[in-house]
Amino acid sequence: MITVDRSPKKNYLSESLASLERSGWFSYADCNLVVINASPDSDTHLSNVVSRLAVSSANNFTVIATPERLGCTKATQFALQHAAWHECDWVLFMEDDIEVCRDFPERVMDFLQDHGGDQLLCDFVTCYDDVLDRYLKGELFWDMPAVLYYGNQCFALKRHVVKSYADYIDRSDGKRPGFPDVWIADWLMTQYTQTMLRAAVPSLAQHRGDQSTQNNSYFEAQAYIEDLEGDWCPDDYPVVIKQAGLLTSNDNFQIVVGVENPIFIKINRAAARVFELCSDALSVGDVIDTLVSDWPANESEIEVQVPQVLDQLRSLRVIYRQHRSQS
Repeated sequence: MITVDRSPKKNYLSESLASLERSGWFSYADCNLVVINASPDSDTHLSNVVSRLAVSSANNFTVIATPERLGCTKATQFALQHAAWHECDWVLFMEDDIEVCRDFPERVMDFLQDHGGDQLLCDFVTCYDDVLDRYLKGELFWDMPAVLYYGNQCFALKRHVVKSYADYIDRSDGKRPGFPDVWIADWLMTQYTQTMLRAAVPSLAQHRGDQSTQNNSYFEAQAYIEDLEGDWCPDDYPVVIKQAGLLTSNDNFQIVVGVENPIFIKINRAAARVFELCSDALSVGDVIDTLVSDWPANESEIEVQVPQVLDQLRSLRVIYRQHRSQS
């Protein structure tokens, strides 16, 4: 995991490490975490969380400082060069602004064992609706054209190709536009004649760094497993919608619609996330009407299940994007 002190902007490292801790990462002897601090001149974002984790994680947690402050490209290269010397089958690369799912290490290891096969790279934060489409069909992975890849938030590389990718970053830095994530396609094709990489369905991690992305171009996984299936919700997950006439509960996302003969809708985080996306594009009434249109009006309580509602939510997301582009 690479990290840098972003002060005075928000730092995410403590949240990311807390998420790994909740996922059970440090209970797995085979999961070693190496944090690369690319801002050796400042470690205030590291001190408190490192001292706590160093005790709880015993011998599978290490912090290494780079010789000088590095940007994302050089920090990625430094981390991969270090990882290349470890004895392991796969290297999991993470940035410091992610949330991971429950049982993350077990899910990642199972995915790599079952679907890694002859793959060189497997991605766990994929920013395309194709992952959602395949999830709805019951599929477990998406062979994504490498030219589409971007993000770099959380992916696994076969250990024997890690040094090759690090060297490619070194050759490309300053000579090509963009950052290491958008160079992956060329590296795979020129060095290994691979045009595809494998994305987990659903995604097992989520990008949370809305203040950390280059050029303010925030992105996230479109089918994160905790949004689709989980009832586990971080305490600081934002309130979905704050608007007159719509009451929300962060505990179970119960939404109360109407004053006379109210309809109670219980939704999980998948629906909640799309509510959040759509809230400034559509009226609350439009969103609710779309969500409940397939259920009888006389039902006093509607339990919204993800497979039933996702197609509607995806159409709302399209409307939202059109609205944003026009404005």
